[in-house]
Amino acid sequence: MGLYLASLQRQASLRATVYSNAANIIATGLLGRWLYGERTGPSWLLGVCCILAGLTLITLASPPAAVAAAAAPAVAAAAGATAPAPPQQQAAKGAGQEVAAVEPAGGKAGKADQAAISFSRETAEGLGRLGKLSYRLVLAYDGTDYCGWQLQPAAPTVQAQLEVALGKVMREDRGVLGVRAAGRTDSGVHARGQVVQFNCDRELPVDKLAYKLNAVLPPDIRVLAVRRTAPDFSVTCSPIGKTYHYNITNSEANDPLRHRYAHHVRKPLDLGAMRAAAAALVGTHDFTQFSNIGEEGGRPRKRNPVKTLRRVDVLELDPSAFPGGVRIEVEGNGFLYKMVRHIAGVLVAVGERKLPPSIVSEMLEVGNNAPPGRHGTYRGYNVAPARGLTLHEVQYDPRVDDPTVLLYPELRHDEFGRLLESIPDALRSDEE
Repeated sequence: MGLYLASLQRQASLRATVYSNAANIIATGLLGRWLYGERTGPSWLLGVCCILAGLTLITLASPPAAVAAAAAPAVAAAAGATAPAPPQQQAAKGAGQEVAAVEPAGGKAGKADQAAISFSRETAEGLGRLGKLSYRLVLAYDGTDYCGWQLQPAAPTVQAQLEVALGKVMREDRGVLGVRAAGRTDSGVHARGQVVQFNCDRELPVDKLAYKLNAVLPPDIRVLAVRRTAPDFSVTCSPIGKTYHYNITNSEANDPLRHRYAHHVRKPLDLGAMRAAAAALVGTHDFTQFSNIGEEGGRPRKRNPVKTLRRVDVLELDPSAFPGGVRIEVEGNGFLYKMVRHIAGVLVAVGERKLPPSIVSEMLEVGNNAPPGRHGTYRGYNVAPARGLTLHEVQYDPRVDDPTVLLYPELRHDEFGRLLESIPDALRSDEE
């Protein structure tokens, strides 16, 4: 009986079915009595009483609409802070401009699946028991309508959508899956080659899993590939490199078909000056001045600001395919928070002749001897907006896809090959 009442309380469709059947039984009894002259005997009255008693229990089991409505504000308050403002609103505030009130989660929440938004509010309780087997998937997404990759209270995120899809397809608990990504892309940032790791207690048909996940994911998120990995694989600590692309539309009028994926710059850019400035970025440097690694919420960020960039290319794209298109490609072993957007902002300012190419060497020389600029404007340039940035690729050693090898044999493992200790900080990377 308890299970029955619990089901009635959760399933409105089940309650409607019971009400309908009860009404049919009573109506049929009255109709039979009228047509055939049946007497209203004790058994008939007993049956009606049982039906009415059942309907009373159903009504008591159903939460009143008024109570649910009254509880909604409390639930919303308990969910935590509201979604962060869009990047353009933050930039405008940083520049000291007045910004009209905007409800950032409104349009985004309407675009995202409501179940995923509710899922974002859940805490990370129970994440201690990961599945025995490790998998990684390559993910592509349009980040326009999401408040970044990472779970946030009361905001649609890419991670929430993926975890909901994995839960539907695999029927596994969140603690078993333990979803984590190579890069925590910011609000509005896109990805073509994001890598996501999850665990499972059983062998999965990797050739079919991508199709099943894409069938339940929204159209702006797609799984491109799924692979079984080494048991001690770490999606954040095992990369050997990452490549970011920053797209710019350099034309008089912005292309309405590309405005979600490219930053519009109206003034003609000096690509030669941009390339000269970009050349100074290649190598191992302290990139403090190209980041947001100052204090955050009164607490200093603890990040290693020394990174190695293998290449920084400024490319003019084929005008027949992308009129006025300019792409900045940055490849390195790791990146500080918003580092690529700072680099893009500096190079655009150089291309507009607002800053000389030598500004890059000057900023690298300062290093961490001074805190980086704040409030959206950094030493004469604006941080490039998120919409132009795409995480293009995350590179790994080919051995990560071999489930029979250990990537960190010098560290302690359990019987399934999972790590029993943290990977040293020297092997970790700080990603946007």
